[in-house]
Amino acid sequence: MTLITQENEHDRLATRLSIILSRLFQGEKLHIGALAEEFGVTTRTLRRDFNVRLTYLDIEQNNGVYQLASHYFRRRTERDMKILARLLHLDRLLPAMDAKLLSLLLDGEHPSPYRIMLPEPRQKPTLFGDFSRLTLAILNQTQVRIRTDENVS
Repeated sequence: MTLITQENEHDRLATRLSIILSRLFQGEKLHIGALAEEFGVTTRTLRRDFNVRLTYLDIEQNNGVYQLASHYFRRRTERDMKILARLLHLDRLLPAMDAKLLSLLLDGEHPSPYRIMLPEPRQKPTLFGDFSRLTLAILNQTQVRIRTDENVS
């Protein structure tokens, strides 16, 4: 395979994946047979796209129809924000987390009255991070072994 042919293949793959992602995030249900015809590839290639290349997305598949899990389109509520604050231990910093405070903090039109400064990570994070993989392993009840280079207390 020549360099030009290889570049064309990569361009076709990137275009196909970007179109698939765009449609998924618009809430479309994608039929694998129709996609194969549209892109001029086999259904096997598309299954590899969904199961390997897009593995970090929560994609539901039923009888050759693929769609993003419904939670991607769920609107986050005040309760969700409070749960996230508790998980991140921010509830201790903001004990009076009420609707007025939340709307003030999350108002995108005005600068936030707070800045949270965190130290730079020791390692550059990966594209999706290990947290995603760990969460999926836990949800799938997969045994996990964690090793670290430092003493953890």
